Amino acid sequence: MSKKLIKGGVIERYTTKVKKIMEQYGNMPIMSGVVTRTPIWGSLKKILYIITMGQSLKAHDEYFHLSVIVTLNDGNKISIEKNATINMDVNNFPEINKDTQYINIPNIQGQTINEMLERERLQLGNDKFFKYRPFEENCQHMIQHFLSASNLLTKELNDFIYQDMKQIIESVPSWVKTLSNVVFDLANYAF
Repeated sequence: MSKKLIKGGVIERYTTKVKKIMEQYGNMPIMSGVVTRTPIWGSLKKILYIITMGQSLKAHDEYFHLSVIVTLNDGNKISIEKNATINMDVNNFPEINKDTQYINIPNIQGQTINEMLERERLQLGNDKFFKYRPFEENCQHMIQHFLSASNLLTKELNDFIYQDMKQIIESVPSWVKTLSNVVFDLANYAF
């Protein structure tokens, strides 16, 4: 693991599971990568409906959860995403289903997960990097910054990733945003 990730307690802000994945796979060269876009279903969609007081389903037909899946030089595949915390999985992608869409990430070969995450963290600062905010620092923003901090975000990738939430943000009362931030802060501390 790079010393930068360990200095100043930064590594301690990751969950135990993510730290183990970063230690085992984080410095291996990436051979290829894709951004995934999976429709939000079930209870998550209901929570979004409640948080936005019904506005979310009126503004858009579909919302997507985004992640990156990279293939390492040893053949393992690692998913990287942001929920209440930054999450990773190895060769196990339960969020992927028949409705998931993919787009290749050009020029990612030779990068490492640890280097890319560190560039993103330095670009955003610890607070924005580690905290989840449904309207500001969500999976969409994490993936955009993950790619842009390493100069990999193309117009095509950005168009695939971007979900315009402006209408929802403007239509919900400010207390809804505050409440949702508190809920996700509590979830973050639970991990």
